[in-house]
Amino acid sequence: ALETAEASVRGGCDAACGSIQRDFANLRNLLQSREQALIANVRREADGRLLSLARARSECDGRMRILQNCLDQAETILSSGDSEIASMSESCRIKQELRRLSTEPPPPAPSIAATSFDVGASVSEVAASIEGMTLTHFRAPPPPSRRGQK
Repeated sequence: ALETAEASVRGGCDAACGSIQRDFANLRNLLQSREQALIANVRREADGRLLSLARARSECDGRMRILQNCLDQAETILSSGDSEIASMSESCRIKQELRRLSTEPPPPAPSIAATSFDVGASVSEVAASIEGMTLTHFRAPPPPSRRGQK
């Protein structure tokens, strides 16, 4: 009876050990499959993030090209603005000179009394000389652009 009881206990222990070993193997398989699933999920997540980073970098590169183009255009505008400013400055200087010349009194007209005539000159030559002086005296001063060329 003791042997029967011992065999029965051994059989129960063997059965329990076998059941525990099967449960342990099932748990190991379950953990491995979950580990593989987790690794696959992490890889998918990482791939998605890398793809997002690649898109963000591409967008950033595009924006940087746009900014560089804007900077190049701004530099071009500034350099052309410098020459425009120089041109405007020259134009202002010319306008100031024209204003100054237009406000200056005209040069004095020659006086008939200060002019000497050739004793042998004919009356018509003397008259022409006097007429020329008179016209000069009453003639409006030439435009300022001509005055600066004399």
